[in-house]
Amino acid sequence: MSDEKKCRECGKSFVGIFGSVSPTGPRTIAKFKKYDLDLDGMCIFCAEKLVNEKNKCRAEDKVKLQKRLEAVRRELLESILVQTVPHYESLGGEILGVASRFSVIGTGPITAIASAFTDMFGKESIAYLEKIRTGEANAMNMAKLQCLELGGNLISGLALSVSEATSGNGMLMISCVGTAVRTPHISENFSEYTALKREIEKRPLWGTFSTAAAQE
Repeated sequence: MSDEKKCRECGKSFVGIFGSVSPTGPRTIAKFKKYDLDLDGMCIFCAEKLVNEKNKCRAEDKVKLQKRLEAVRRELLESILVQTVPHYESLGGEILGVASRFSVIGTGPITAIASAFTDMFGKESIAYLEKIRTGEANAMNMAKLQCLELGGNLISGLALSVSEATSGNGMLMISCVGTAVRTPHISENFSEYTALKREIEKRPLWGTFSTAAAQE
């Protein structure tokens, strides 16, 4: 900790009764030094102001990175190929593991009534079909996301199945299982996606200055 008798920013004295301020404590200085912020020789008011300003800029940068990450993720998810047969060996690539996700969706009383009505006339239940299609889309999108997180761009041998998740309580479970594969034709955006994830992970929350100062 600095031996200065006044704040290096505002110039107010650390000693005396009138016009004096408290210096930033050693624990707080050490805490924020890990984030490349030098609070040594600063009063608690100037130190808090600096931390808040840097934290605001940091949060704004992180939001921008997260927005870009979401945009790149959407592009990559759209580019992931899904096929119900094993991928051709001629494509090459690396098998990364299983990509499996499940969607549990409620049918609700209205769907049951609509289905009973169509059953009465021997027609197909559109209400149930729409629920199943929604569940299939949800399960497949989640499987694609898992494939992406594994580093793949293809789901090979995809299988979809529908079953009742509860006993007579109107819940359907749609499962989606396949093999995540990374082919040589992976999108150029994938390298940007991994770089953005690393950059966001390097920006953890600091915690407030007041919380750190209170622990002195």
